[in-house]
Amino acid sequence: MMKIRKKIFRVFLIFCSLNTNLIYSFFPINLFRPWDINLRPPQWCNTNLQWINWVEIGLKAQGYNANGNTVNIMKIWTPTQDSLAMLKGFPSSSPMSQFLDNDLMSAEDNGVRGHFDVTGDFKAKGFGFNVRYFLPHNFNLGIYLPLYEMSLKRVQFRDLTYNNDAQDMKVRQLLTGRLQEVVALFDPTLNLNGWSKLGFGDLTLLGEWYRDFPQGKPILKNVSLAVRGGLTLPTGVKNNEDDILFVPFGNDGSVGLLFGGGINLTWFDVFRGGIDVEFLHQFGNTRNRRIKVQQDQTEFLLLAKVPAHLDPGFIQRFNLYLEAYHAWRGLSARATYQFWKESDSKLSLCTNAFSNDIANTAQSLQEWTMHQAIFQVSYDFQCDVPDWSYFKPQLSLFYKFPFNGQRAILLNTVGVIFSLNF
Repeated sequence: MMKIRKKIFRVFLIFCSLNTNLIYSFFPINLFRPWDINLRPPQWCNTNLQWINWVEIGLKAQGYNANGNTVNIMKIWTPTQDSLAMLKGFPSSSPMSQFLDNDLMSAEDNGVRGHFDVTGDFKAKGFGFNVRYFLPHNFNLGIYLPLYEMSLKRVQFRDLTYNNDAQDMKVRQLLTGRLQEVVALFDPTLNLNGWSKLGFGDLTLLGEWYRDFPQGKPILKNVSLAVRGGLTLPTGVKNNEDDILFVPFGNDGSVGLLFGGGINLTWFDVFRGGIDVEFLHQFGNTRNRRIKVQQDQTEFLLLAKVPAHLDPGFIQRFNLYLEAYHAWRGLSARATYQFWKESDSKLSLCTNAFSNDIANTAQSLQEWTMHQAIFQVSYDFQCDVPDWSYFKPQLSLFYKFPFNGQRAILLNTVGVIFSLNF
């Protein structure tokens, strides 16, 4: 028995030490995470196993900047990208500094010189395979695995540099007019164009205790409590630091510790409402990352890659809902408000060549938030399927409406959840 425990502990340590590549871990995008409470239909009476499939399709992607204003998804961190600042912060003997000082004659940034207005189109879809097994004494264990398809297309860099004086013309001729060539000269791996990716997200293992407390009152009929905890394991597609605005399909190589709980009330045997909170702690890791080496540098034009330890911010999720449950046979309707927040992340450089303070001014490391409303209509076929049936189906349709956020990409999405209870 001791040998088995030691092997399990070693496997856990291996997962905690996995390393991969770039600056954010839990990307601020509002696609469902596979363990989301809104993706878990209620248990059917006298069943022990629940199989859940879900599909979510993004209709429109909108960015929200640091001030909470709607912007193109390429502007969630900065309104423009600065190609002059891209060359700064390196040693005077470096090719970047030589190019800036000699070829560009130390051209100065006047607010638009060297800047680009960047736009792009983002598409995303999510799929999920979830299994829950119900144990005695109100416990259940779940395994949750998502599959995502995302793409960034039609990326355009529009030069904002004027053509008013000699410095403008020099910058347009040697830098902004041939940005792709200049970037390839100093870092041929940095991709300023789009990308497309299909792959799995992080596997989640979750245990939960859930119990009803019937209330013999005229209005309040039931109170239920839930407590859960588990791990997210880094099986998902990792962040590609060489593709701009790449979205990792999970915690980007980090193991996550997940815990939360909620309380639900039932009134008149029909109406339900409740609040649910969840917290995610991600373990940091060390690897090569693109960093800022000069204060004015912008997120898409970073040429420096160094080993750095990322300590991800603490993630909070709050859920508030109201539901008409089985208002007619197995038909239910629910409206949910959901809020996400991640606190500031922190980089610790494993080199003395550049400044920790400057590296941590990256906007992608700063706090982000997401606000959204989720509308669901579901049908539980327990009124239509006999008790002796081998399986009992449930079907739910949902629409997600994001309405505010900071430093985030929010999508209007539609989807379906289909589950079988055995």
